[in-house]
Amino acid sequence: MGRMRSMMNCIALAAVAAAACGAPSGAAPPDTGPGSDAAIADDPFAALQALPATCSRDGWCWRSPRPAGNDYSRVYATAGDNIWLLGQHSTVMQWNGHTWTSHQPPLPAGQSASQFPFAISGRGPADMWLIFGAAIEHWDGSTWTVVESLTAGSLQFNTIWAAPGGDVWVTLSNGSLRRSSNGGKFQSIDAGCNQCFLGSIWGVAPDDFFITTLPAGILHYDGQKFTRSYAGPLIAGSYLGTHGDVWVAGADGALLHWNGTAWTAVPTGRDTWTLTGVTASASDDVWWWASRSSAESAFLHWDGAALTTVPVDTRSIGAFLYSGAVIDGRWWLVGGAGAVYTRSGPDTITPIIEPQVSAIQRMWGSAADNMYFATGGEIRHWDGQTTTAIPIAANQISGVRTDGVDELFATGFDVSADRLRYIARAYHFDGLHWTGTKLNESTLAEHHYIAQVVALGPGEAMAVGYGGIAFHYSGGEWTPVATGVTTNLTGVWGPDADHLWITGAAGTLLTWSRSTPGVATRDTSLPPLTADLGAIHGADGIAWITAGDQVLMHTAAGWSTQPAGLAAASVFAIDATNVVVSSAGQASIARWNGSRFVLEDSASGLPTPVLFRPPGGPMLAGWLSGIVQHP
Repeated sequence: MGRMRSMMNCIALAAVAAAACGAPSGAAPPDTGPGSDAAIADDPFAALQALPATCSRDGWCWRSPRPAGNDYSRVYATAGDNIWLLGQHSTVMQWNGHTWTSHQPPLPAGQSASQFPFAISGRGPADMWLIFGAAIEHWDGSTWTVVESLTAGSLQFNTIWAAPGGDVWVTLSNGSLRRSSNGGKFQSIDAGCNQCFLGSIWGVAPDDFFITTLPAGILHYDGQKFTRSYAGPLIAGSYLGTHGDVWVAGADGALLHWNGTAWTAVPTGRDTWTLTGVTASASDDVWWWASRSSAESAFLHWDGAALTTVPVDTRSIGAFLYSGAVIDGRWWLVGGAGAVYTRSGPDTITPIIEPQVSAIQRMWGSAADNMYFATGGEIRHWDGQTTTAIPIAANQISGVRTDGVDELFATGFDVSADRLRYIARAYHFDGLHWTGTKLNESTLAEHHYIAQVVALGPGEAMAVGYGGIAFHYSGGEWTPVATGVTTNLTGVWGPDADHLWITGAAGTLLTWSRSTPGVATRDTSLPPLTADLGAIHGADGIAWITAGDQVLMHTAAGWSTQPAGLAAASVFAIDATNVVVSSAGQASIARWNGSRFVLEDSASGLPTPVLFRPPGGPMLAGWLSGIVQHP
């Protein structure tokens, strides 16, 4: 048979709604370009690597990875000079054969900037169609135009397909179907599928295309009417093929083949895996990407007679690869945390953009080029040029730099040999050697581990944790501090090395003084609260404590409450009029401007609750998908 056109649908949990991968997030980054180097300009991979960091309108820019750590949910191309990447944080990027451009499709009135590009289809670089939040938009090569939009509510556009010849078809979340003829207004079309959900659309001609459905099924359109060509039970939505020779794959190892008359299920042996089509260069050369987790992946290949599986070791990636395509003979695999990979051998892939795969749980550094990141499994040190892994299983870290030497304090936990108890541990680095100490042992139900450690100065630190535990490091030893509470203690900070505040659940606020180092007492200056108190930090005589969607502010006049505008998880005070608050559940960041907190676009599609600003360096925020910085 003849050459086969490859078109790619991204993975969704149900596969039938294949183009709706990912999660909504903030606005698109500003336009960027890779520069003028001719070698780079001819190579989309090299040009992507050379792109500067993606930044938000509020000045937050990606530090690691670059250009961004947001998930890519889709790679799509009509040709080698018209490649598109869609992803979190309204990412819409186009390669035109020479440069990458980050697009900013318009937002219809009443819609927020937190839109997500759900699906894309097109016939060429001057005729592209995009589902952008609640809008269908068209790109004519120079301008985006909103063709149709929905009012705010539960109804959403689902998938879109630009048919050869001018028709554009779109499905909606209520199961309905619409068509635009030659760029005209979209009109409702009855597909004859009452009370079913219409999913992915794909075809080779205006009178030869398919729509997947829920309950499991596939509709076929012959130019006159829709007929049910498949009635389940497999659920699929990722198409490849040409007229009379079509493949569709999906979740739970689903793979179906259409011979022009009927669909046949092809066993894959991957019943718990998700399959997505990559390329069909000929009827005897069809490829899929299969994955069950970020560490279990494989290529599936059809040679015209049999299906073979080639396992791929993706354990080092640590992120799902959601979408793939072969463009101008080169493989593209894109996915979580900004990952872009290419196939480099029969069973290997190599990174073009490597994601950050370890969650940052705490960071500390004496300068922007001397940073330590605790990930739970190890500590990573950045010296401005390279990252070095330190084999200390810590999730908290703090330190002090004296005479050019870093003294570090870190905490973590492990499980006893019988797996019935938590063991809280502390680690100390004196500039040459690491030493470890067992601080506490508790049942799994108690889980008394350390929530935060802070260095008070050379040779001194304080660690606090769940169950009311606290420990003071001095004279080379960790000594328990009597807190008088059994509530979880979550934060510690002080205006100087002689005085500390310790925060905790159910409105717990304790004070510690060097004059009585073995005990911490209730701070009675705080009015009674029931809210859990979390992170604490301060500057210029003002202290700040997170408390749900509020931030407690302490000045010489006493305590006051300030709305944060988000569910506050971390706080870092740069000075009295510049305080940053981040969330573990929202991607935005709030900044105190001297009178109130104002939300900012963090440039990340995921929350960045871990905050730190090294002396003289930028403000850093990170967590699961990498680190952003400001300015």
